[in-house]
Amino acid sequence: MKGELFVRPSLRTLSRVALIAAAAFTQAACSSSGTNATLPGAQPASRTVNVDAAVFPARLNAFPLTLKAHPICQTQNDNTSVQCQANQYATGPIANPSTPASQIPGLQPAQLAQQYNYSPSSGGSNQTVAVVVAFDNSAHLQNDLNVYRSTFGLSPCTVANGCLTFVNQYPKLAIPDPLGLWPIEADLDAEMVSAVCPNCKIMVAQALDRHIASMSATNDVAVANGATEVSNSWSLPESSGSVSYASHFDHPGIPITAGAGDGGYGVAFPADLATVIAVGGTTLDIADHQESVWPLTGSGCSALVAKPAFQTDSGCPNRTANDVSVVADPNTGVAMYSTRAGGWVVMGGTSVGAPLVAALYALQGNAKQIDDATSIYANAASFNKIASGSNGVCSPSYLCTADGGYSGPAGVGTPNGTSAF
Repeated sequence: MKGELFVRPSLRTLSRVALIAAAAFTQAACSSSGTNATLPGAQPASRTVNVDAAVFPARLNAFPLTLKAHPICQTQNDNTSVQCQANQYATGPIANPSTPASQIPGLQPAQLAQQYNYSPSSGGSNQTVAVVVAFDNSAHLQNDLNVYRSTFGLSPCTVANGCLTFVNQYPKLAIPDPLGLWPIEADLDAEMVSAVCPNCKIMVAQALDRHIASMSATNDVAVANGATEVSNSWSLPESSGSVSYASHFDHPGIPITAGAGDGGYGVAFPADLATVIAVGGTTLDIADHQESVWPLTGSGCSALVAKPAFQTDSGCPNRTANDVSVVADPNTGVAMYSTRAGGWVVMGGTSVGAPLVAALYALQGNAKQIDDATSIYANAASFNKIASGSNGVCSPSYLCTADGGYSGPAGVGTPNGTSAF
């Protein structure tokens, strides 16, 4: 990217670079990594980018080495406030909304379609994908969304033409985010749905605040207002308190997705629930379309949620996170436009994956038959396998390290078309 120093290190020099980076940069993640009571001695990946060649993606020499990214949302200050999972790459922003697509950094809709082998125009016209966010995000979202859509040749999606709707947890009460951060998350979610399924309608389901009770209940609001798929790009550490809200994420015939969290190895809610499709994160080498585990994606073995019938891995007696994965590393992130972020920026985090996978379900048009991640596992052979990368140290190792089969951070792999959805 213009203005950045591109370094292509060998694995021999990678650890030296990582040590320098660790001293210079601390990655505060949007969502906490939590703990894993079923795996004594397991350690989450440090929030400081202090990694070695075994943990950091082995293919790092295939794309620019930059460690300049920061989480959008405020860090967690209690165990009931959720964090969004958007991470912004620190180049730009490019303020001009009329910037040509050829000059915009980050993965664009056509590149995402190529990477994950789907046709954006193939369906979705009768589907409504809801993105669950905190606070009122209506001030700029419609304009930001249509800057994105028009730049990449997608038709307008507005309130007036019926494509875009806003629904609130309490219909007559919606409060803007006092810190002005969640509008960036809302923009990212709506734009990722647009990138995958431009024919889909988009519902922005707005919780009163970022409390777990509000965010959970807003899933019910989205369903009550006609959502056919629901995306949750937020998390907090798994706990008995969080799991008590599980019923809000159980809507048979409506796929519900959730990002795995951006704090490294550890289980997050609501991705830990058996009724939710848990989406992990990868680093993408766009040159040869190879992906590896993003070191800050969440994953692990639930201490509280029973093993669902669709999972057969033997190293975790309970629910294993994750089910599937897509690009999340902000260093290889997606293009987005957001007034609040300052214009065109590059974004990552597992916030990318939750709406992207929800939109894949919408594109396939099979949502009424989906209750959980069963179809993903039944069609596991159709996914691109992830063979490298780790998000921490754990035992058994597949819960935090990819080896070409099923793994915690990557799930069954990354999408290769929509047939498994």
